[in-house]
Amino acid sequence: MQNLLQILKQRILYLGICRYILGIIMIPYGLTKIMRTQFVTDPDVWKRPLEELSGINLTWAFLGHSPWFTVLLGCLEFMPALLLLFRRTTLLGAILMLPMTLNVLFINYAYNLWDGTKQMAIFLFVLNCLVLLYERERIVQLLRVIINRTGSIKRIPLALALNAVVIGVVCYFAIKPLIEYRRDTNLLTGNWFNGQPIEWVLQRQMLNDSVLPSHQQKIYFGPLNQYTELGMNHFYSSPNQYVLNAKESSLVLKDADGKIQFKFKYTLLGDTGMKMVTTVGSGKPSQLTQYYSRRVMHSHAEDL
Repeated sequence: MQNLLQILKQRILYLGICRYILGIIMIPYGLTKIMRTQFVTDPDVWKRPLEELSGINLTWAFLGHSPWFTVLLGCLEFMPALLLLFRRTTLLGAILMLPMTLNVLFINYAYNLWDGTKQMAIFLFVLNCLVLLYERERIVQLLRVIINRTGSIKRIPLALALNAVVIGVVCYFAIKPLIEYRRDTNLLTGNWFNGQPIEWVLQRQMLNDSVLPSHQQKIYFGPLNQYTELGMNHFYSSPNQYVLNAKESSLVLKDADGKIQFKFKYTLLGDTGMKMVTTVGSGKPSQLTQYYSRRVMHSHAEDL
């Protein structure tokens, strides 16, 4: 009985239990990716618009899109799992496994996957942390070697100050254009930054007083003057850029080379639509009037 209590008090016993459980569970997870039997997307998902996809669909389609990347993920789980099964390589296996278990944990919660996988992700991450906790003495020794404490302490404040200046300058020049990009929105783009851009759907169009045959056409205005059109209008080739003048209620469409294709006068019809008016034709120009309905895309993202 006393020998049993002595065994139960040994840290190596619990370290062995944690590393074996973690390694044994992660081996099948790695093999499913190596054999490419995980992240298989159902055929019906490919036909659905992006805004209708749930977090699960997005995750599976993204992670399964590249076969070699899927196999790489499997190897990055399989190899550390094997290292955990051997005492001499336990620490290396736990260190290599930590970013994998942490990544799985974040993906499960960020993309709102199944409750069962969320619980398993927490369990695996905790096991990984326990193995590292049991190996804390070796980790401290490793950190001392990496940090190299033999250097002069007097130089540390100078190095910190120099690095702080370098980081501050780099961040300033890197963040400034990003902030401008985030703020680049207008009444035509919608809240694109939070995944809710506006889709403008053609309802009808008139040439002078004549109603033209209906056809499907959708236009999208994005940041940095990006313009996208689906169902090209037969009056002009699909432009790539736009210039908006909200004060004059004018809209200019340009091609990829910056050449002006058309100039519109627009009128917002409340929160539901927009009227765009321009002239077409060379000899005897005609007035083209287009009516678009306004739809906020991904407006029910929280329900997906």
